[in-house]
This record gives sequence, structure tokens and C-alpha cells, in this order.
Amino acid sequence: MLLSVHIALGLVFDPRYKDFLFAPLTAAIVPFATHSLAMPRPKGTRGAAERSAATVLALAVIYIAPNEGFGNWQSLWLCAALLVLAFSLVRVRDAPD
Repeated sequence: MLLSVHIALGLVFDPRYKDFLFAPLTAAIVPFATHSLAMPRPKGTRGAAERSAATVLALAVIYIAPNEGFGNWQSLWLCAALLVLAFSLVRVRDAPD
């Protein structure tokens, strides 16, 4: 989560000469997304850190995709991976008491 937020904010505030790390992020995000979709939705409150990170990632995607252009497939892949991570972060719940 922290690496994804770092990459997303880097592309928002200083996109010049930045690489799109779509392959390593995809390899890190796929297990989390698979786990969040395979498991039943847990009960409990949502964590503040996960909710705020999901918001930051979703807002960054809204900026990155048009800024980089829709012809850049690496940018679109990274944006899709960030959206999948944001979706899986929204599903995370706190540990039950």
C-alpha cells in the first residue's frame, strides 16, 4: 500500500522522468485482490489508513490517466492496478474484538 501511494503521488506531483512500475506492482497487487475477492466480506469497521489510502489512489488515478494520455498502455495498466488495489483496500476491515 505504501509503495503504491508513493508511486501514485510521485506521478501526480512530479511526473517528469518517472518510470511506470506496472509489473512489480501488478505482482504485488494480484494476491491481495484475489484474497479480498475470494474471502467473504468480514464484519467490523473500516480502517482509517486503508480508507484514506484507497481515496488517495483513486484520486491519483483520476489525474494520472488523462495526464499521461490514453495511448500510453503502461500508464493505463498502472492505473488499473492502482484501482484494483484501492478496491481491495476498501474491503479491508478491522480485526474483530
